[in-house]
Amino acid sequence: MQSKLQTIEKLFLYFLMAAIIGWCYEVFLEVVVYRWGFQNRGVLFGPYCPVYGVGMLAFLLAAVSVILFVPVFLEYLNTGLVPRFPTLIACGFILLAGIQSFFSGMMLEVMAAKDRKDFEYRLNRVHGEHQERKGL
Repeated sequence: MQSKLQTIEKLFLYFLMAAIIGWCYEVFLEVVVYRWGFQNRGVLFGPYCPVYGVGMLAFLLAAVSVILFVPVFLEYLNTGLVPRFPTLIACGFILLAGIQSFFSGMMLEVMAAKDRKDFEYRLNRVHGEHQERKGL
């Protein structure tokens, strides 16, 4: 039986694996499909895109929600009653967690891209001020 720490480590490695596979996918599209050349699509210095890890988490939560919902819905269609109401409520909250996870991943991606652009803007501004001082 695995300890809780081993389980958390395994889940974190799955998250990183999805993030690195997403990075490879984006680089492949840029280099091979679109022929734009290599551009590091990762966050900071690592070859990973966390939006794919968060997307995997959102997909898994949505899949668990649907798997739990189907028997409750089929029973409702047959009898017109919902005897497992707590399961129905849990399905709804799990689906909401998946949706929230997806949108938080999208916000993370947008904020990282904005920070990259802001850094480049500040770097160009400092370089321009330096050139003005030199008189070029």
